[in-house]
Amino acid sequence: MKYSEIRVFKYTIPIYSQSFSEREGLLLQTTFAGKELWSEVAPLPSWSKETLSEIISFLQNDLFFSLEMIATFPPSLQFGIESLQEQIKQETLRLQKAPMPKPVELQPSLEHATLEKSTPSAVLIDKPIGITSPESILQGEKVSLNGLLMGPLKSMEKRLSQILDNGYTTAKLKMQHLSEDEALGFIKEIKGSIKLRLDLNKSWNLDQALHFFSNFSDTDFEYIEEPLKNFSDLKHFPYPLALDESLREISIEDLQTLPNLKACVVKPTLHGRFASFEPIYQFCKENQKSMILSSSFESGVGLVQIARLSRKLSLPHCMGLDT
Repeated sequence: MKYSEIRVFKYTIPIYSQSFSEREGLLLQTTFAGKELWSEVAPLPSWSKETLSEIISFLQNDLFFSLEMIATFPPSLQFGIESLQEQIKQETLRLQKAPMPKPVELQPSLEHATLEKSTPSAVLIDKPIGITSPESILQGEKVSLNGLLMGPLKSMEKRLSQILDNGYTTAKLKMQHLSEDEALGFIKEIKGSIKLRLDLNKSWNLDQALHFFSNFSDTDFEYIEEPLKNFSDLKHFPYPLALDESLREISIEDLQTLPNLKACVVKPTLHGRFASFEPIYQFCKENQKSMILSSSFESGVGLVQIARLSRKLSLPHCMGLDT
């Protein structure tokens, strides 16, 4: 059994973020054993190494490519193609067929369409950005998610009420749009009501961070993500620590220098196929660290794609799919 064509749909959807008003990307679709399979390719502006225009040009210029070439693809395309491969593998197992012969060629065809004008199968893309439930259901199985608190203080207070009402037990608080006084008061107010992950996006120096967190115990948070501008200062940070964007810049040996490292937050859209961050996965597994898969403002297709990978890797912690 083989497939010979991937259809590619370009989409634009509105999002609610301080950084973006809309999100563009590609949806990949192929058919296997009569079933439509979907994945997403959506490089994140200012963060991905590649742009969406470069991905489109890549697909237009490479009309034929073999799956063995995946390591040479841009990261977001690696992740999208690998997701299709994994779905085909799971369908093969489900059908209890003999192992599928390797497809020799894939022929991408680029079709420009908005989600509204796409094929009927696009109805699978429910709530393109944003999740209101703390669990993402995949074929009867569940992946736990954290809620997201971001923006000005008043909107965070309203969002917290929604998160608690919807049953979330963990929330990620992005602090860059709060003053230190606002953040201090808000965290003190809510820290007993929900498990907290803080994200500072490398915005503080060590002295600022030590002064601020001296108001708290190291048990008040699950972790504090990327608190410092300088990586070399992190070994002096005495609170539970998580890394995100730094993971694409450092080695496993660098991770071993951080005594308070608790979690590695991986965005597959930015890293690429699983092999590109498998060393991080193995490090976390061998050293009792949490590995958190996180989204990059993908559509619902991309969110399911990441949740499916989380389930495959049997990651036990709340995933960051509310971006």
